[in-house]
Amino acid sequence: TARRADSVTSRIDVERRRIELRKHERIADELRRMAGEDPLTAIANRRTLDIDGGALISACGAGIVSLAIIDVDNFKAINDVHSHLVGDAVLKRLAEVLSAQIRPSDLVARYAGDEFVLVLPGLDAAAAESLRVCVQHATDHEHWEHIAPGLTVTTSIGLATGVGRDGLWPMFADADAALYDAKRAC
Repeated sequence: TARRADSVTSRIDVERRRIELRKHERIADELRRMAGEDPLTAIANRRTLDIDGGALISACGAGIVSLAIIDVDNFKAINDVHSHLVGDAVLKRLAEVLSAQIRPSDLVARYAGDEFVLVLPGLDAAAAESLRVCVQHATDHEHWEHIAPGLTVTTSIGLATGVGRDGLWPMFADADAALYDAKRAC
């Protein structure tokens, strides 16, 4: 009987360890998700852009890839006139609008503040420009007034197209320069 009791105790200990391990695995999964997701918009954050965006671009090798940087025009004024809560609601909705415009193979990330980045593997310059027009139309014609009366939101978008082997950051620099050109044209 002592042997049987030891066997039962041993099985209980093993089951407790399994339960504890599953609990730790769930916590680790949640921490990984939190580390890669923007807490406000629930899309990829800059860390994920660096890792997954860079990997997406590298995976294209000699293939074509485009990158877009989207910036909310006069975002400070939205916060100042309507409130930071309205500004947060704008960012959340913009993340949804952007996510609806891209393919499953693309990546949308919140880069910083009111800037978002799209990584678009396989999109040449013409296709990226078509997507830019669609994104611009979707954001400019969104019914923002449901967030705050009288609210209008526009965006500026910078595009760059290159080959995957060139990497994320040279393409990012080109898209950033195009973004500033777009902002000056407003």
